[in-house]
Amino acid sequence: MKKIISLILVFFLIINAYSVKVEMKKAQIVAQNFLSERNKQSVKLSIVFQKKYDKSNEALYYVFNFSNTKGFIIVSGDDNVYPVLAYSFESSYDVNEQKPDAYIDWFNTIEKEILFMKQKKLSADKKTSDAWTYYSNPNFKP
Repeated sequence: MKKIISLILVFFLIINAYSVKVEMKKAQIVAQNFLSERNKQSVKLSIVFQKKYDKSNEALYYVFNFSNTKGFIIVSGDDNVYPVLAYSFESSYDVNEQKPDAYIDWFNTIEKEILFMKQKKLSADKKTSDAWTYYSNPNFKP
């Protein structure tokens, strides 16, 4: 577990571009485009949770459930981090469900790294920037 967290930490520390907050509408476009690339074009999304940073009230990430089928997708609230943090086609995201320790540790690490990058005014690497450009295109064609 420590190795996984260390790898995630290293991944986020290597990212180096100035961050821009991601509004919910953009996060939803990213989610829809990501899913359409995976042949899930008819999926409707509904926001079920957004983790906000207490001091600025900015979203750290957004969680969307699929409205018409099982599944969810989690999109970063900051463009310094790869757009899609997690997704599933097998189950929906239940806000009230007890999460496994590994999940809690992983998302605590992600939250800390997003905040670190915001505070240090770091910016995304090319792969991350390109992914945001690709998935946030309103005229997306997979």
